[in-house]
Amino acid sequence: MTTSYLTTPNARKTQQQTYRYFVELASNELELDRNGIPVPKRYQIVDVVVLENTKAAIETAITVAGWLEGYSMVAHWLPDDSCPF
Repeated sequence: MTTSYLTTPNARKTQQQTYRYFVELASNELELDRNGIPVPKRYQIVDVVVLENTKAAIETAITVAGWLEGYSMVAHWLPDDSCPF
């Protein structure tokens, strides 16, 4: 699993409060696990900074970033200081 970073363009230029989340993405490309069940081939964690504290803002940032095509959002959460990445 890899970790990437995504900050919405206006978040760097504004005095407005920003919100940081970790977002887990799963590839839309599937493979069979050892039991023959289709599962995502890859997972990715993205460190996302957005201007609004909403799931829609997170989804929009991920959608707009073309390098995340082929993935779906599985979960999102606030970072924890004890998180290893």
